[in-house]
Parts: sequence; C-alpha cells; structure tokens
Amino acid sequence: MHWTIEEEAAQLERFLRRENIEINHNYVRMEKGYRPSFHAIVAFSWQLRHLLLDTYFLVFTSSQVILLTQNEQHEFTRVNLEAIDHEAIHHFSFTRRYGYYCVSFVYQQEAVYFYLSDWWSSKLIDKAIKKLTGSVKIRYPRKNLRYLRECRFMGLLEDENYE
Repeated sequence: MHWTIEEEAAQLERFLRRENIEINHNYVRMEKGYRPSFHAIVAFSWQLRHLLLDTYFLVFTSSQVILLTQNEQHEFTRVNLEAIDHEAIHHFSFTRRYGYYCVSFVYQQEAVYFYLSDWWSSKLIDKAIKKLTGSVKIRYPRKNLRYLRECRFMGLLEDENYE
C-alpha cells in the first residue's frame, strides 16, 4: 500500500510519539543520493531516481539525527532506524544545487548526501494538488526544511555553512 504524503507524515508522527522522539516540524522526507554532480544526472531521470535512490526520513533532535526508512509494508519500525549523535557528525552543510536542496555531512569518515527537489515543476504540482484537494500539508517537506534551516538544524549548521 502506498500512502499520500499526509498519511505518511501522520504515520511517521505516530511512530515518533510511540518511540518518545521529540516532534516539532523537525523531520523531513528526502532521497539519499550521491555527490551533487552525479545526483544531478541520476535525478534528471524519473526511472533512475526510483531505481537508485532510497527515501529516508531525517529527524533532527537536540542531540541526534535519526535516519529512518520504511519496511516493505511501508511501515516505520525500530529495525529501520539509525540514530546518530551530533558529536559523530562532521562538516554538516545545507545547500541548494541543481534544483535540489542538499543536506550533507560526514559520518564514520563517509560523506552522506540527502536531497529534496526544488524544481519549479514540483512546486507547480504541489500547488495544483493543494487547489484540487484542499490539502494544506502537501508541502510539509519544504515547510519543515525551512523550519530546520531557521533553527540551524538543531545546532548542526554552523555560520560558515549557512546559506
């Protein structure tokens, strides 16, 4: 079963509450990808994106970044949860490149990249869906990303990396 964005967000929030993880617009749905230059090529093709990229939910708390995926039944479980302490994250940055917002950092000496589309077509589709369905939460990933940027990703984003 596939969920709408609103249903997916509600399911995620129920899971986070059950796990006693703080919730306050501090999560975002993103694609885990490759270095920005390679990601631009992969992301251009809808088929390649869905074949090569995984969807992650990043939850930023005051002490951790939680990486969360869904299982095959599209449910959130502790098995698919990885909690990373802020101290283990290095070179955290937030940029906008090639029509995507990019959250990147180094963890265990490996660079990690997550992307959220900012293409004008995505925004146009969101607006059309909102107009047709009356949905007010359709753009929660961008709204939450804006909130996270304002609070500097719970302290991970340093001044020199703030765009």
